[in-house]
Amino acid sequence: MPAKLNEIIVALDNARNEVVGLEHASHAEITAEIEKIEQNAALSNKGETSKEKLSR
Repeated sequence: MPAKLNEIIVALDNARNEVVGLEHASHAEITAEIEKIEQNAALSNKGETSKEKLSR
């Protein structure tokens, strides 16, 4: 199932490919990525564009 989800993520233009294979990362790496995703979601709610988020 994770392989199929990875395939879907890669196929989507707006998807963040950095999360592909994240299930193989260390606990610290997974936690850090989750925090980044949550911060980006919070910024999205404030109207910041995807381009602005990615430039950080």
